[in-house]
Amino acid sequence: MPSLHRELRRVFVVARLLFKDVLRRRLTLVLLFLVPAIFDAIVLATTEKEHRMEITIGSLVEPGATIHRAGARRDLFDTDLFDDGSREVSERGVTLVYLGTAAVCFLAAFLAFNLVQNRAAADARLVLAGYKPREVLASKLVVLLSLVLVVTVFETAFIRPYVAPVHLGRVALGFFLGGLAYGCAGLFIGSVVRHELEGVFSIVLLTNVDAGWLQNPIYYAPSSNRRIIESMPGWAPTQITLAGAFDDHLPPGMLSHALLYSIALLAAALLAFALRIRPSGGR
Repeated sequence: MPSLHRELRRVFVVARLLFKDVLRRRLTLVLLFLVPAIFDAIVLATTEKEHRMEITIGSLVEPGATIHRAGARRDLFDTDLFDDGSREVSERGVTLVYLGTAAVCFLAAFLAFNLVQNRAAADARLVLAGYKPREVLASKLVVLLSLVLVVTVFETAFIRPYVAPVHLGRVALGFFLGGLAYGCAGLFIGSVVRHELEGVFSIVLLTNVDAGWLQNPIYYAPSSNRRIIESMPGWAPTQITLAGAFDDHLPPGMLSHALLYSIALLAAALLAFALRIRPSGGR
């Protein structure tokens, strides 16, 4: 018990120093709010308020249901016994929710990458001073979760006047889980990639392909291989936000799916981080 108390104290000491460093970077703090605001402003400027569209929320598709493609003629013999996940929603609303998740994922990945990549020398000195790699990484996770929570609250508040979700709390939960998963991915990439340019390219590629493209709900129904979409880290968070915004049901298994992905990425990040800084500390 005393050992646990000592470790927690060390974690929060380093976290406090990291917070001070982040708060000194004014441009970073501005971008923290500017990036999602730009995403949302573009949506508001390019979509019509009253326009409706049909999407498929994949996690709501019941076994045995035939997925209907938007615009296609429905089967006359379909008795609607099973939920096919199809919902008619506001184009502006669904775009704000989907891109809101993507924006939080982008920011979380870049913030996490920066917390690791630009502090390698300082982290190595902490290990030399007796800190354990897991303590150093845990302090970064504390800072990351705090920043993701701030961005989540901001994004949820920003879209609220334009979406009027069925369950606002679930939308916020989806945003946060997306940030958590991609934050852990950013910690892993920052621990594995030695140079900043390669790391930035890796994050841009991953977030663009997954959160920025594959998780767009209009792509799900016509996709020829939905398993690829469902296997990505952005799948569960996006499904939670979409269902929370436009349906009364929490998709089964999505919460555990998102948490397991985050835990796996965090475990990989811890291993990579320990291997990275231990040789520098001579341990």
